[in-house]
Amino acid sequence: MAAAANDSAAPPADEPPPTTEAWHPNEKLAAQLQSQWEWVGGAVAKFQVQQEARAGWLRATVRGAREGAAATAAAAASTYAAASSTYEWLTTPSDGALQLKARALELRRAYPGAFVAAVTAVSVLPALRARSPGAFLRYGAIGAGGSVALLYPELVMRCAPHVREAQGKLESKWKSATGSA
Repeated sequence: MAAAANDSAAPPADEPPPTTEAWHPNEKLAAQLQSQWEWVGGAVAKFQVQQEARAGWLRATVRGAREGAAATAAAAASTYAAASSTYEWLTTPSDGALQLKARALELRRAYPGAFVAAVTAVSVLPALRARSPGAFLRYGAIGAGGSVALLYPELVMRCAPHVREAQGKLESKWKSATGSA
């Protein structure tokens, strides 16, 4: 009997009848909705493609800006490193310069009078050219005193107490001579 039930002429409930007529009254409406949804689906797909293209552009723009900033930072770091090494190279004296400096300091210690005389001679040259005895004395005193103070600070420190004592004596003589208290 089961075979007789399968051979029956009634269509199954899931499938529409084989006729061209609609088996459901809203089938035309369903077909229209389906065609409209296909249009909406196409528009959404097109929009998604455009958004992906925009997202790709934004992603590429952000990536380019990030890589540019990283390259600029790397260039700045390498420039700083190069400038630092150049500064170190320029400010570090060579071995020859250090030896020359040591030899000049030895000569300065060995012949202090010659150095003071040389500095004084160089400092009075403008006064000799101007032929002014006042300028000659002024430049000579400044040159000799300055060279002694700059080249031999230990001499100044050794002489300071004696100069202070002499200054006190001169002040007391001045006050007694002028009568001021």
